Amino acid sequence: MRKILIPTDLSVNSLTLLKRALDDCEQKTNIVLVYGASLSSSITELLFYSKEDYLEELKTEAFNKVMAVIESKYEDIINSLTIDIFFGGTKNAFNNFIEGQKITHAYLPSDGRTMRCKRKNVFNIIPFLKESDIEIINVEYPTAMHVVANSTLATLLVS
Repeated sequence: MRKILIPTDLSVNSLTLLKRALDDCEQKTNIVLVYGASLSSSITELLFYSKEDYLEELKTEAFNKVMAVIESKYEDIINSLTIDIFFGGTKNAFNNFIEGQKITHAYLPSDGRTMRCKRKNVFNIIPFLKESDIEIINVEYPTAMHVVANSTLATLLVS
């Protein structure tokens, strides 16, 4: 079974890649949205760290709504859809992540633009993906300057 990695900054715009991946699928598929972040070196923060809480803090209401609509619209194609965080900072760590997750494909923005990560200790995983051995599918990606979140939301819901 295919397993697709889609880099995300947890914005509505980043779900453009997810929608395109699902439009391309003809069989049940596992999908993982991956966000790149560095762990804090603070012992106190690490003691109380929860990946679920961290992700919930990052996701917006609009993002959650679009995810729910996409999951409903593509329920026949989605076997599993998860969001994960990659904490490594090296190519080898990323390759181990891909191998451990059994990723077969990745969808990336075709223009080479990076995703907009607005928090500290966050990094873009796209350079690691480009150096990996998995199949890469490039997708036209809307830029934040030209797209308002609500219009992207409407576009994703209608198409």
